[in-house]
Amino acid sequence: MEVKIHKRRESNTERLIKQFYKHLKLEKGISEETASAHAGQIEFFASHYLRDYEDKSLLDTSGRDIENYIGNWYIRKVLNSSKSDVRAILVAFKKFFKFLFEEGKIEKRQLDDILEACASPQRYIRRFESYDALDPESETWGIDFENWLMEEYEEEAETGDYNRSFDVNLKIDRAFSEEDLSSSRTTVFG
Repeated sequence: MEVKIHKRRESNTERLIKQFYKHLKLEKGISEETASAHAGQIEFFASHYLRDYEDKSLLDTSGRDIENYIGNWYIRKVLNSSKSDVRAILVAFKKFFKFLFEEGKIEKRQLDDILEACASPQRYIRRFESYDALDPESETWGIDFENWLMEEYEEEAETGDYNRSFDVNLKIDRAFSEEDLSSSRTTVFG
């Protein structure tokens, strides 16, 4: 029975990936090379991670699956994986799961969850960088690796002009003087 389920899942996966490839080429006008690359990313994810590691189908993918795949499994298990792979993988995922949604194969909530996981390539790039910084020759490698493994995916670091007024901060800006805001004596209660 389990073999039948796996064969059916593989058949469905293959069919979905072929449909996605055709969609990219014919409907979106994407080059054969780019369409093949996107389809290849999805096929690799489906056959090596979802099928072999999670025992799930593409249609059951969640944002957490995307996070675990790119932020952990891909880094550790794929030979010659690199932080430069991140953006291409995320683009393929976004296009594929939007395609599934447009075809009525997944719900909006599932799509939103997946897109949220794909929204910040920087957090996956930082995961690659922190993994690459681990020293396997270190006496603390085991602890360092375990800490890396258990570390939550940091959100993309905020950058920008922090002195600029934002809509959210307008009430605070009006309620306190510049001196109040810069002193440590001011306490704001919500």
